[in-house]
Amino acid sequence: MALRWPVMPSMRALPRLGQWRSAWREPAWVCLVPAVDAASSPMGVPVHDQALLQWRQWCEAHPGQRARLGLSARWLLSAVVPIAGRGAAARREAMGEAESRWAHLLGLEFTVWRERWATRAVVLPQGVLVCAAPRALLDDMGAVARHHHVTVQWVGPWWATGLKAWLTRGEDATHSRTLALHEAGWLVHVQAQADKLTGLWAEPVRDDVQTLPAGGDALQLIPAQEPGVLPGAKHQRAWLARCLLRKAESWSAALDFNNPRARPAPWAWALLVAGLASVLWTADQVDALQTRQLEAQEQLKRLGRADRVARVERAALARTEQAEAPRAAASAPTLESAAADEAVNMVRALAFPWPDMLAQMERSASHAGAVMLSMSTSLDDVGRSTGPTWRLQAAVRDDAAALGWADSLPAGRLISRASLAAPFMTAQGAYGLKAEVQAQSTWMALMETAR
Repeated sequence: MALRWPVMPSMRALPRLGQWRSAWREPAWVCLVPAVDAASSPMGVPVHDQALLQWRQWCEAHPGQRARLGLSARWLLSAVVPIAGRGAAARREAMGEAESRWAHLLGLEFTVWRERWATRAVVLPQGVLVCAAPRALLDDMGAVARHHHVTVQWVGPWWATGLKAWLTRGEDATHSRTLALHEAGWLVHVQAQADKLTGLWAEPVRDDVQTLPAGGDALQLIPAQEPGVLPGAKHQRAWLARCLLRKAESWSAALDFNNPRARPAPWAWALLVAGLASVLWTADQVDALQTRQLEAQEQLKRLGRADRVARVERAALARTEQAEAPRAAASAPTLESAAADEAVNMVRALAFPWPDMLAQMERSASHAGAVMLSMSTSLDDVGRSTGPTWRLQAAVRDDAAALGWADSLPAGRLISRASLAAPFMTAQGAYGLKAEVQAQSTWMALMETAR
């Protein structure tokens, strides 16, 4: 038998394994920027065909990796909406106001605008920062990533982390400061009072002309480098900058266009722990019940076996006693009075000539000119001399025929008379009435009638 040695990965696969390992530890940063001379789409933003091609080339070169995707400010609509209050209500109010304003500027209906744009917002100390991105751009980027098995962990403005880090620098609250977010052909101006954002707007610029404002901070977009360094804060220690950036992660998560999953509330974890505890307690109770059930089933089996043994022993003892005792003369059992009457009635009912009696009832109706409709009998009221009770229904021509038919029966009497639902004609005349007759007689009289 030939031995098979384990196959080691080829040397070519080792760099890719290392690449995947590094990507798992820290997602790659990719920034997509449209060309300066890119044509505008019907939505008023540059087309993303060239950027989509660049994104596909990157995904083909890095299959299976994780990435953070930064979007150019030229594709985004951004504004600071001054809303009093905090929480989800303020976020919804600010998003509605900003969306209405943008839909009016683009000449679109509100419902159409929401179908074409995706909106995200983050609540600030003195307002709400609202950003919108085209859904077509997000859908195309996501489709390319899924096709190449690339996991996109975050999609949002490229300046989100840098802006948050700049706001958390802790400047003097009495001075106003500015920040310029610069990229190719576009400039985003930011104004703040300490850590409170007061204004944000964008405008196109020429790269060959220095347009950055004097006396303010600036953040330059470098596509191959994530803009996470605090502008103008090189004197701060590295660990402090990392703490500020880590604090900014929750802030930038609100501007994630990658359909971020809803974060559970703190009380949800307590509810989960309580649910797990109740499940474990219920499982223990179920185990105890199952154990008791098995014990009860085993005990029932033992009792069943003991009962069968006892019955077999009693049967064997009875056969032994019958063999030893003298056999008593066979005699018929003695019946009580009620049982004897019931037996006599049953014998009379079985010996009664029912076919002849039914024929006699038909003949009596025919002689009276009645057309039989139904016939029933009851043995509930029979006695030693009283026979069965008969209830007969027939169609008659008139009341005289109904009374004559009742008189021809033993102890017959007319119970009811009503009009037929569907009268009919025969050779004997018109039938429009339905008569119900009751008859009852003794056993002997009925038997004589039957004979």
